[in-house]
Amino acid sequence: MKRIMGIIIGLVLLLGMVSIAQAANPATVDVKVTVTAVLSVAVDRTMYNFGAQNTSATTISTQAITVTNDSTSAQESYQLNGANTSPSNWTLASAPALNTFELRAVFEGTSDSDQPAEGDFDTDVDDLAAGSPVYCTATKFAIDASPAAQKGINVPTSGVRYLWFLMKTPTSVSVGSGTEQTSQVTITAAYPE
Repeated sequence: MKRIMGIIIGLVLLLGMVSIAQAANPATVDVKVTVTAVLSVAVDRTMYNFGAQNTSATTISTQAITVTNDSTSAQESYQLNGANTSPSNWTLASAPALNTFELRAVFEGTSDSDQPAEGDFDTDVDDLAAGSPVYCTATKFAIDASPAAQKGINVPTSGVRYLWFLMKTPTSVSVGSGTEQTSQVTITAAYPE
């Protein structure tokens, strides 16, 4: 009996505290929501071919890769990284050498025919050195003086950017002569920094 009486007294006290907790003027309610935006990027082609080149050659792509934020709900900035070649495994680096090539990239222009000049590819910030993805910024993989709407940052949904490459071939080769080499460049959609 004492136990039942103790439970009843406990319930009465608990109900009294609930009533006290709700008694306020004004009262507030926390309204919560979780939105999951899906990041997505699309390119208009999956390959660009520089064709046959000599050693120690510097070549700029003649047509851009059109990069589109095809997410339906997220503003994006892009991350870029390159890779060594296959099948001969030439090394991607910041300067050409024996079996070593350099590849730079910039977002630029308002169409896929607004080819940048060689001087627009900055040695220090536009290299696609092999490794982890690197965020685009107002100066990285970009022409500093260009408007933000031409850079790989803060791209709105359905926003289009134009990606250009500059290739510097190896100074000499001991492997892969006469064999087409492929370096894969990865464009990753990410939330702006």
